[in-house]
Amino acid sequence: MASENLKEIVIENALGGVQVDYGILHFQLATPIVVTVVILIMIFALNRLLFQPVLRTLDARQKIIDDSKIQVNQAKSSIEKLSLQYEEQLHQANLEVAQAYQKAREEAQKHREELETQARNFAETELEKNRGTLHKEVGIAREELKEQSTQLSQLITHQLLS
Repeated sequence: MASENLKEIVIENALGGVQVDYGILHFQLATPIVVTVVILIMIFALNRLLFQPVLRTLDARQKIIDDSKIQVNQAKSSIEKLSLQYEEQLHQANLEVAQAYQKAREEAQKHREELETQARNFAETELEKNRGTLHKEVGIAREELKEQSTQLSQLITHQLLS
């Protein structure tokens, strides 16, 4: 009974004055209005306190992500440029090394040819000198041989005649 009295008191004191009682379900005109106002207040409060900060945070994160993507693309292009420069410098260095090697080889070849020429000239000079000496010695040996031959023939003649 106390609950029925409380129910009747609530129904009588309801805002809006229009009341409908369907047993368990009690409908008052003020209830949808109050619920609508409460929902609007909640929407406003949640929007202001929860959704806007979350959306701002999400927007800030998206901006950071976009900036990071831009920086990554810039870094990629920078790396590609540096890689191309490195390859070009490496190619240039290889060409310079090949040229230096070729130049050193040519200089060594020229030096070898000079040494060969000097050795050949020295050998020819020595050969000519030795030929001259040999001719002199051959001449001297001939003279000595003639002399000895003459002495020998005189000795043989002297031996045969005596």
